[in-house]
Amino acid sequence: MNSFVFIIVFVFFGLNIHAQQNDTSFSKQELFDSLLVEGVREFDIPFKQRNYSKAINVLEEAVQIKPENANAHYYLGYAYSGLNAQYAKKLPLRNKELCIKASFEMQKVIKLDSTYAPKLILSPYSKITSEWGSLALMYLYNDDLDSMKWAFEKGKKQGGFSNFMIAFHRLLLNQCEKDAILFSYGDDSYWNLMYVQYYENYRSDVAVIDLGLLNTQWYQQLINNQKVLEFTQSPKAENNYYLVPFKDSIINIPIVKSSEAFLWNFKAHGSNPFYLYYGDVAMKNILIENQFRRNIYFTKGVAESSLYNMKSQFENQILLNWLNPLGKSEMGQKEFNQFAQTSLHLAPLCNQNSVEERQFLDNQRLAIASRIYYDWSSENNKENAHLLMRLLGEIAPAKKYPYKAENKIIMNQFRRVIMEDY
Repeated sequence: MNSFVFIIVFVFFGLNIHAQQNDTSFSKQELFDSLLVEGVREFDIPFKQRNYSKAINVLEEAVQIKPENANAHYYLGYAYSGLNAQYAKKLPLRNKELCIKASFEMQKVIKLDSTYAPKLILSPYSKITSEWGSLALMYLYNDDLDSMKWAFEKGKKQGGFSNFMIAFHRLLLNQCEKDAILFSYGDDSYWNLMYVQYYENYRSDVAVIDLGLLNTQWYQQLINNQKVLEFTQSPKAENNYYLVPFKDSIINIPIVKSSEAFLWNFKAHGSNPFYLYYGDVAMKNILIENQFRRNIYFTKGVAESSLYNMKSQFENQILLNWLNPLGKSEMGQKEFNQFAQTSLHLAPLCNQNSVEERQFLDNQRLAIASRIYYDWSSENNKENAHLLMRLLGEIAPAKKYPYKAENKIIMNQFRRVIMEDY
């Protein structure tokens, strides 16, 4: 009898302990989910209202509960970065420790899931580059060149500044004429261009200007102080934009060593009131004062609103666009074909897990496709269009280097039209 009672008691307590363990496990999952939702919620509200300190507190607790969750690490990394600099105007004040923490979290994401799709602006691969590039720029601003080089070295070791991106932007700079002015757009271009110019000391004759950072006073000062390019800075303003009384303005820019002029139909943003961004005023000053003494280039992907009707005078040079002040032009056929082959041979370096690197490779192929269409539309150049189409298929085939979904649709439609003609 006593033995029977003991067995019943033992089973009862065993079941009770098991139930408590299940309750604890379930409670941990609930707590993690709640913390993650609370941390992510901060990224769904306007920048100025975000409380990154709050996000860090809850997300740090979340990764303690579930250290294998890539989402929690990704948002925690972004929270560290957001606390470090909510806006580019605070970039010179960046904190090294927060940069290291943000980079560490992104490395953790890649280790947990190398194919992680970005939930915010950048993938973990590009975010690492952005963090260390921003820190390097802060050191450059403070004229601390040794620390700047350290930041580039550290960023490379942590997984930023990939071989593909460095080779791509080295080749891009090589395309520029001597002493050219190159307007870049976006984190991926600017930080990698900085690495090539300031760390590798390559093509420092080219004045690289980031259109996003140009909207800040400190960056315009940096460009002038570092002798990257001397120009009239935008007047100080409380906001990063100016209200202007005009919608359109024809700006006549004389072209040095030519009797002709560049007639620029410069349009303001918005409608009643119209406005110009702080950086737009600076870009306008640069073009007017340069008078095309130095060639002007733009990286691919610049927002249409930032081009102010210049796109119609771009010459497609695959990795970048050249602003031809005399009108729309096309690169010479032989030169274009040679460069198409050279640039496509970068494909094996492309990290297929990085959405940004895949987009850069797609941009190359789309730029070549644009020339194919131009040649195909010309009565005497159909054979060259066919040659370029064959190069795309042989050097960077879609089966080996898949297009992003939206680009795949474009290329499939394009291929069908061109190849049916043959």
